[in-house]
Amino acid sequence: MPLSRRLLLVAPLTLLVAGCVLPEDTVATPASCPVIDTRDWVAFVNAMPGPDARPQLIVTGSADLPSAGYSAELRPGPTDRSARPVQIVELVATPPRGPAATVVTTVDLRLEMPAIASAPGAEAAYSGVRVACAGSELAFIAPVETVW
Repeated sequence: MPLSRRLLLVAPLTLLVAGCVLPEDTVATPASCPVIDTRDWVAFVNAMPGPDARPQLIVTGSADLPSAGYSAELRPGPTDRSARPVQIVELVATPPRGPAATVVTTVDLRLEMPAIASAPGAEAAYSGVRVACAGSELAFIAPVETVW
C-alpha cells in the first residue's frame, strides 16, 4: 500500500483519538481551601442588655492565605439541633483577580450573627463553634461563653 494511502487511513484515526475527552477531564473538582494556617480563634455571645439589644454570636480569628489579593470572610453555617448546639461558621476565601504577590498574607476575620439566648447563670447556649473551609474543619472553639 502506498504511503499516501496509509496516511489517509491513519490521519482520521489520529484526529478521533486526539479529540477524545476522558471522563476525568469532565469531572469538576471540588474547590479546595487555600488557607495555610489559622490562629487566635475566639467565640462568645454578647448578651449585654440595652434598648433593642439582641444576643449576638461573635467569632474572630486570623487566617494565613497563600498570596496577596485574597479576600476572606466568615459566613454563618448551619446549627446542629442538639440541646447545646454547635454553630458552624464557614471561612470563604476568594482568590485575587489577576497577578498578585506570592507572599503569605494574614487576614483578620470577624463574624457577628444572631445568637441563641440563654438566661444569666444558665449553661452557655452553644457547646462550641466549628470553623470550616471547603468542608474541612479549621478550628473548634470551646467553650463559648456568654458576656452579660
